[in-house]
Amino acid sequence: MTVPMICVFAAFVLTYAAHLPGLLARAKDPEGFNNRQPRAQQAKLSGWGARAVAGHANAHEAFAPFAAAVVVNHLAGGDLRIASILSIGFVVCRAAYHAAYLLDVDYLRTLVWFLGLACVVGLFVQPL
Repeated sequence: MTVPMICVFAAFVLTYAAHLPGLLARAKDPEGFNNRQPRAQQAKLSGWGARAVAGHANAHEAFAPFAAAVVVNHLAGGDLRIASILSIGFVVCRAAYHAAYLLDVDYLRTLVWFLGLACVVGLFVQPL
């Protein structure tokens, strides 16, 4: 298995790991963990809990384009070394993005979001 394919799996794992802080925030709710209506409970969160939920949603939004870019790069015969660098860069950016979101460091969050997007675009266009 190539490094970019391993990074797709790592990004997939990060997507679900990003759900854990939101679960923790919901568990700290004075009314307890509401598994019957989790989205209603999530909508009432504020502060880091709300940011955790938003970061988790963004992780899902970012995963599909990245996975598609890795597959397109592979099928189009992209350079494996460059694809590996871009894929690792994306995974690092996504981990930093979620940390910055939880810590409410908005400028860093935006920067690493753009860098992650640049990695995805790079994967798409690199075989050209």
